[in-house]
Amino acid sequence: MHTISSPGESACHRPVLAAHAMQIGARNILELGALHGDTTLPLLLGAYYSDGHVHTVDMTPSKFNPPAMLKARWHMHQGEAHMFLRNLPAHVIFDLVWLDDEHSYEHVVTELQALAPHLHRDSIVLLHDTAVGVEHEEVDLVQSDGGSPHHQRVAVHVNFFELPYVSMSRSDCGVLRAVRELPVESWEHVTVTACYGATMLRKKDAPRREQKLLVVDADGYMV
Repeated sequence: MHTISSPGESACHRPVLAAHAMQIGARNILELGALHGDTTLPLLLGAYYSDGHVHTVDMTPSKFNPPAMLKARWHMHQGEAHMFLRNLPAHVIFDLVWLDDEHSYEHVVTELQALAPHLHRDSIVLLHDTAVGVEHEEVDLVQSDGGSPHHQRVAVHVNFFELPYVSMSRSDCGVLRAVRELPVESWEHVTVTACYGATMLRKKDAPRREQKLLVVDADGYMV
């Protein structure tokens, strides 16, 4: 459930996260995958602007320590994302979701299915690493016992939008594959290719959000 990216790769999307949260007035924000908290802070800043709250889910406690003025708006849930989503009360609807945890195709498909009932028509789901592919490189490995280096073929993550010879139909990026298989009559999406890619999703056949979010319930959700 950890992000596979280094801090710099997720962190470069911070302006987008803060801007989206503020632009749509997000009050209920969900972050799936936190690690160092590089994306938690901009989500919290957006929540502060919108008078909202951020709920972060990860298998391990986040290393992030929010500024004092934002602490009350942050709720850390340690555990598995699928279990968290299955146990969500039906009335909880998210305005903004940042999805950057496990990147396998099966995991993302199940996650999006579980998220769907908790979205309204103007909710935005942002997914990181939608441009990550696996390439293989020959490298020289030094043996720990001091022996001679030897060649070995290893797998590395690459941004395949930067590799013109790679077909865009490749399926080794589980996140992108899950997005592309979503039914077009229900979902629309656009991808920004920088920093291993970020895709914005909208469930266009979700119900409209009519009510205004006025109070915080006992679990920190705006209702």
